[in-house]
Amino acid sequence: MIQRTENRSSRRSRKMIRQAFEALLKEKGFQKITVTDLAARADLNRSTFYAHYPDIYGIVDEMQEEIIQRNMELFQQIRFRNILKDPKPYLHCIAATMEQNLELMQRLGLTENIHRKSEKLQEMMEYDIMHNSDIPETVRQSALFGIRVHFFLGGIINAYQRWAEGKLDCTLDQVSSQIGDMIRQTATGFLETDWMQNI
Repeated sequence: MIQRTENRSSRRSRKMIRQAFEALLKEKGFQKITVTDLAARADLNRSTFYAHYPDIYGIVDEMQEEIIQRNMELFQQIRFRNILKDPKPYLHCIAATMEQNLELMQRLGLTENIHRKSEKLQEMMEYDIMHNSDIPETVRQSALFGIRVHFFLGGIINAYQRWAEGKLDCTLDQVSSQIGDMIRQTATGFLETDWMQNI
């Protein structure tokens, strides 16, 4: 019973700290938030804060890991079957996760960390295409095909990353639409008969 009360109290304190952090984040830059600010906004003392987080960066790390975990869970629900024939579901998923997390990453001043997230996403997509897609197994087992997949997905992820960094003057929908068109146009190249015979 005591342990349950402590857990409930701990969860409540952590929630209050997170809410205070997110509220302060909207009011001023991340670099200007102090533990004193957070404790005052959450109506907790500093020792309670330090009982849950080592410092402000501890909250940021936790939030980033939660974002990554949510993205992974979302993509695990989508199998990359028929990706070359109908890329829309996968591109929609990438765009949705980008939109959901971009503002928070920008507020935290951590847009460069999009690259770290992108690498994890690309690795997961590559694995799924190489092991679970409807592309013939004889093609998927080829090292040469692995090179093509890595190159192809790297370009897709890079386009979204550059948009997130503000380096592409277009909407996210336009990025997805252009990538979708290119995937459909190059799909036959991935499964080209002559190429398959020479792997």
